[in-house]
Order: sequence, then C-alpha cells, then structure tokens
Amino acid sequence: MIQYKNKRLKKCAVAMAISFSSFTMAADYSDFAVMPTAFNDALNFDENGNLYIAHTGNFGDAIGTTVRKIDSFGEITDVVGGLNATLGHDFDSKGNMYIASYISGELVKVAPYGMKTVLLTLDPGYVNGVLINAQDEIFVTSYNGNVIYKVKNANENEIWLEDERFNGPVGIVMDEAGDMYVGNYNDGKVFKITNDKTITQLADIPDDGFGYITYSNGMVYASGWMGKKLYKIPTSDADYEIIEGSEEAGFKFPNGIAASKDGSKLFVSDFYTDKITLVENFSTAPKTQNDSAIAEQNSEVAINILSNDNSMNEQLDLSSISITASPKNGTTIVNSADGTITYVPNVEYIGVDSFTYIVSNNNGEKSNQAEVSINVIEPIILPQAQDDEANVQQDSEVLINILSNDNNDGVILDMSSVNIITKAQNGIVTINNDTGEITYKPDTGFSGTDSFIYTIKNTNGDVSNEANVAITVSAKQAAKTTTSSSKSSGSLGAFLLLGLILIPSRRYLKKLSSMIS
Repeated sequence: MIQYKNKRLKKCAVAMAISFSSFTMAADYSDFAVMPTAFNDALNFDENGNLYIAHTGNFGDAIGTTVRKIDSFGEITDVVGGLNATLGHDFDSKGNMYIASYISGELVKVAPYGMKTVLLTLDPGYVNGVLINAQDEIFVTSYNGNVIYKVKNANENEIWLEDERFNGPVGIVMDEAGDMYVGNYNDGKVFKITNDKTITQLADIPDDGFGYITYSNGMVYASGWMGKKLYKIPTSDADYEIIEGSEEAGFKFPNGIAASKDGSKLFVSDFYTDKITLVENFSTAPKTQNDSAIAEQNSEVAINILSNDNSMNEQLDLSSISITASPKNGTTIVNSADGTITYVPNVEYIGVDSFTYIVSNNNGEKSNQAEVSINVIEPIILPQAQDDEANVQQDSEVLINILSNDNNDGVILDMSSVNIITKAQNGIVTINNDTGEITYKPDTGFSGTDSFIYTIKNTNGDVSNEANVAITVSAKQAAKTTTSSSKSSGSLGAFLLLGLILIPSRRYLKKLSSMIS
C-alpha cells in the first residue's frame, strides 16, 4: 500500500459574510489535503469517517487507475489500483466498496481486506455515479443512456429508471427516507425521485452543470463545474442558493463533493488541481443538543426539547419535529403547537428509556439527530407542610415548632432545610437549623396579626408545599391605680372631729380649775 505525506491545511484567504434573517455567518474555505496528482473526481466517506478520492485522470494519455483514502490522521494511501478512469463509488453494509470504472464500463467490487472483483460490465465509456441503499441495493448512473441501472447480482442488472430529463446524470445520492436525488452534468438540473419513481425537479440553474452532488440535513449540495461555484439546494420547494464565497474560492473545476456525517463540512475535489478543499460555516441547519428528563412511574412528562437547541437564527418549523428512533419502554406524542414532546412510560415501567429526534427550519434544513434520555422513577412523595398558629405578648418572643404537624411519609425531614419563602412583615423570624424550630419576635410596640410562609425538604432533597404560620401579638394590659374607699374617709373625719371637740374642752377645764382655786 502506497502512503503519501499530506501537505495540508494552508488557509485560503476567502471568508465571505452570508446573511440569513439577520444572522451573519462566514463560509470558510481551506486546503484540506494536497493529493499526489491532479484530476481527482468523486468523493465519498465510509462509516469510519475516512474520505475516499477517485483519481480519474485526464481521459487522454493519463487515465486514472486509483482510489485513494485520507484517514482521520490525514495520511493518504492508495486503496485500490488497476482501474480504468475511476469515478463514483459507495459502500455496502459489510464495508465492500463498489467503484464505477468509466472507460471500461465495469462495476468493480473491493472487499475490506483489498480483494478486487469485476462485478459486471455496464456501458463502456459511460458509467458514473454509484449509490447503495440501506438494503444494499446498488444503483449506477449512465452518462450516455440517461438511465439509472439497478444491479441485481454479479451477472444481472436492469434499467431501473430512464427519463429524457436526465441529461448526463452523474451525481446520485439518497436521503434518510429513501428518496433519491440525481444531478445532471450537462445542465444545472437536480431531480428528486421517490420510491414509486415519481420524478420532481428541484433546481434548474442556468449556465452550469454539476460534477457531483451530495446530501445532508435536508439539503442537496452540488459542485457547479461550469460556473466554478457551489450550490445549496433544498429538498423542499425553497429556492437554491449559491454558497457564499465559492465564486471567490479559486476553484478551477469543482468536481467531486461530499458532506461530513454531521453535515457541518463539505469536501470538494478541484479537478484541474491537486487540492481537496474544506468548506465550513456554510450551513444554517439547526443544531440540536441531547436532553434528559425524569418521569414518575405511570405518569407522563412534557419535555421542552428545543430549549437548548440552536436555531442558527432561522425560524424553526415546529411541525417538522420527527421521532427518528422510538422509545422501547414508552410512547411519544409530538406537540407541534409548542414544540414539546410528551413521553408516556409503559404501565409499571421503572428504568431508563430514550428516543431521538430531528427538527427542520423553514428553509427545509434538517438538524442533526439528538437523543432524549428519560429516567422513569418510583413516584416521589413530597413532604406535606401544614399551616401553624402561635400567640405571643407584645414585646416578647415565642418559640414555634412548625414541623410538629408536618407529614414526612416515612422520609426523614432535613431540619436545616427550613426556608422562609415570605418574611414576616412586623417581626423577625430566626431559624434553628438543628431543630427546625423558629423563634418569632415582634417589632417593638407592635400588636396585631403577622405571618410568614415556609417550606421544608426531606433528606432526599424533595421540597414540601408552602405552609403559612399565623401569629397573634397581644397588647400589654394597662397598670392598676389605688384610691381611698369611702369607709376610710369616714373614720378619718370622725377622728378629726373628735380632736376639734377635745381641744376646746381642755382649755375650758383649765380655766375652770383656776377659778376654783
């Protein structure tokens, strides 16, 4: 196996601003790899993320015979040789690669360990694109016959579809639903083909033709070899766009094109140069993030799956939310009105379940796939806090055991977790974190009613309902004043009267005594 050193990653000076609904994004172009030779053609990825490049040659005295691979470390190696102008290629579920050999018209099978087999011969001089679906059915486009072949086995094939609108069909790809897309080399037309072979034209780009096309996230991307541009073509009814900066990127002949698995990168072979170009920041497809939720046994839960997703400043189409992998232990209900998904666990189920989803924006661009994990647990029994009452005299304080009537349903209450939700308006509340008791002290001179609201947690961290504590502050009684009774006043008067009587009597007696003498 021949290895080449990849002289790679020199940044191009092209970074154009592209505007989508007030969102500014720069499409970046850089040299991903420098190949050993020019005249490189179709590109494709295997399941492990390795990029394969068909070396076609110049169709003259230098016919390409090789398919090369760039691995995740950037090493370039020859995978297979001895071919005759290699073009389109694809992989089946077992890792076998099928290659269209243009000049000979052969479809060549290459096993993962390198064994090469000519599967059959189709149209010498005209076979181009290769597509293998999820059922390992093989489809091959023919530039000359304007047909799509379906290969049944090593010795048998059929014309699967023939249409006069095919004008040099080369690029052929498929989306998640099994719909097929074909791009014409001789004119700028792209067609969508459903499973029942209904053909719909998606794009008609004047004065251009497509080297190849690729599919990702609801978009077809095409390399315009005549106009030296790259195009983004929605699989819905929206208009195509020129990918910003592709005209200024310096392409000589943009040819092969392939999207990374997540759709965030495009790789383009420039036929007349030895470079593979990397394109980034070109997509406004939504970027979804994984989610998690908790559901109680035998209870449903509504999950706001879009709350952490990035819409890239494009309007999301809530009706486009699609479950791509259903939960194994429950069911899902998509609520297109608000973008939530309701998960309903199976009866009595406890454990972890999951599902995946995608969403599109109004341009038809599909998001990456995100996973939602749900932990279905036994029902949570929350602490039940009860209202309380207390009485205290003015300018005094009272100790209130607020937890004495609360219900913990067998789970220990966390005394330190008492939380005052609404403070008292006319006093101070102090919490004892050791006992959970509360001391209430009214403001100086205050009498009347006051209250506060609290919650409590159990040792599992479950929070109770809110409970109200009503306090009556009683005013102090006025001090008593002592006064003389009427009986006491009468005795004093008699005593004074007696004195008045006795004083003049003593004088009279003294005078009488002197007269006698």
